[in-house]
Amino acid sequence: MAKQIRRELPRARSDINANSIKPIETHYKGYRFRSRLEARWAVFFDVMEIEWDYEHEGYDLGPLGYYLPDFYLSNVGLRSANPPYKGMIVEIKPGYDESAGKKLATLCEIVGKDGVLLADPKVSNDWSGEKYEVAPDWDNAMVFMKCEDCGAIKVEYSESNYTGCDVCCGHADNETETIQKAINTARGARFEHGECGC
Repeated sequence: MAKQIRRELPRARSDINANSIKPIETHYKGYRFRSRLEARWAVFFDVMEIEWDYEHEGYDLGPLGYYLPDFYLSNVGLRSANPPYKGMIVEIKPGYDESAGKKLATLCEIVGKDGVLLADPKVSNDWSGEKYEVAPDWDNAMVFMKCEDCGAIKVEYSESNYTGCDVCCGHADNETETIQKAINTARGARFEHGECGC
């Protein structure tokens, strides 16, 4: 007769709740990111050759409070904007965050830039999917697309009728070799024990 071993699951600690759990600060390329998620997006941007600034400028949005966007991407466009692209303000969150979305939309309106809220890729198990565009307010998730001919990068709907490149009229896609490499590199990036995330 097999001996049955009864294990009790650890009880939830009453002093810990979802609001008290903090992300792990992560160092990458001389920056101290507030979370691993932000650092992994930076790795993705680097492999994609997206020019980025991290927490470049903070803003006082009046009644909405202070706001420090996570990234500014200078060589990326939103949808079929008139090229050359004018850049994009990016907020990184583990999921959709209404408060962050309001702040991002307000800032984008004030400074005349496009903005996008990027979620944790684990939400959809796809680094190129589950982007929440908040400025202007569209209804579907978006993806990064890269032109196979000129290398221009945009955030766009993943439908086939949006795969044209606005710069050279070539074909833009979210399944290029570069995007797949960026996804794999970001997923595999390690930051522990002095590793650089490369």
